[in-house]
Amino acid sequence: MSTPRQIAYALLAALGLIGPWYWNVQHTLAGGTLVSFVTDQWANPATRSIGIDITAAALAFTIWMVVEARRLGMRWWLWIVMTYLVAFGFACPLFFLMRERRLAALADASAAPEETR
Repeated sequence: MSTPRQIAYALLAALGLIGPWYWNVQHTLAGGTLVSFVTDQWANPATRSIGIDITAAALAFTIWMVVEARRLGMRWWLWIVMTYLVAFGFACPLFFLMRERRLAALADASAAPEETR
């Protein structure tokens, strides 16, 4: 059963996937390359500010996420790939969604009565 928080995380993950990739495709269609994409992030003070902000947030998320994923028995490496090769705005809320589901599953498993023989 999905909670309102899980639904919000799913919607944010969809936005975090569709939004950046729409603009990634637009950049490519305009003749942009991977190199120009990276250098364009540092084109002016506003993009540098956002670039540093997102980079710091993504790195902090990565550290916490690896620790949390290991604690919960989740595949931590998958989230690193999604964070840096897909989009931070996608991977972060998707991880929160999957974390919520994992915590619920663990709570259900610990609450289930053991079978008697």
